[in-house]
Amino acid sequence: RALYQHAGPRLQVILDLLRFGGQRVNDTLRIRRTDLVEDGIRFVQQKTGAKLIVGWTPELRDAVERAKTLNGNVRALTLLHNRRGKAPDYSTIKIQFDKARRAAGIEDVTLHDLRAMAATEAKSQGKNPTALLGHTSEQQTRRYLRSKEEPIVEAASFRRLIDKQTK
Repeated sequence: RALYQHAGPRLQVILDLLRFGGQRVNDTLRIRRTDLVEDGIRFVQQKTGAKLIVGWTPELRDAVERAKTLNGNVRALTLLHNRRGKAPDYSTIKIQFDKARRAAGIEDVTLHDLRAMAATEAKSQGKNPTALLGHTSEQQTRRYLRSKEEPIVEAASFRRLIDKQTK
């Protein structure tokens, strides 16, 4: 929340798209308007080529609608763009993020942590974080999960042995 308060409107939209969409930064920055489909946002991940649609949630829809209002009436092929209609580049967004992070007094967070946050939240809601991230294995996804939850495990019962000894 502190970082969000120090971010400008465009960076806030990007933070929300990363948090609610769970995709890589560059894939998020390159969302094309044609990727906004009835079921959600279509992604073809640059790194892996994985194809997926991140389904609409009220939060994701809101972030997209706010993105559409940025830069006034400049129309572009991409959802996010600068005044010249070009998609923002990673280095510019990273500079803005670092500036907001420092202003918020936060040291140990990166843009990439938002992908981990999305995966962790998906898992806590009983959703499939592996599918959300476009991974091919749960092992890949486990590196992203940030849950501090301690699992509750069942202990072995010795009632049967105790019963035998008392007979």
